[in-house]
Amino acid sequence: MVVEIVSPESSERDWREKYLEYAAAGVREYWVIDLLGQQVRQYRLSKGRKYATIPPEEGVYRSEVVPGFFLLEEWLWGEPLPTEIARLKELGVL
Repeated sequence: MVVEIVSPESSERDWREKYLEYAAAGVREYWVIDLLGQQVRQYRLSKGRKYATIPPEEGVYRSEVVPGFFLLEEWLWGEPLPTEIARLKELGVL
C-alpha cells in the first residue's frame, strides 16, 4: 500500500506519473490525498495491472492490504480536526 500526499510543486507527478509507476510495480493499493483540493482517491490493482477507483462507504476509506486500517474524511478536513490521540483510539491502536 502506498499513500501519496499531493504537494503543490509535484501535483502532476503525484496524480499521473506515480499512478503509472505504482501500477507497473504491482502496488496493490494506492491512495492519493490532496489536502488543498480536499479529495481522496483510493485505487486497487486488478489482476490485469490496472487500477480501479474504490469509492468511500459513508466517508470511510478501508484498506484491503492493511487489515483494520481505515481513513475517515472528517480526519482530513473536519472542523475542528480531531486530535491524533482521538484518531488512534478510533483505529483501535490505543
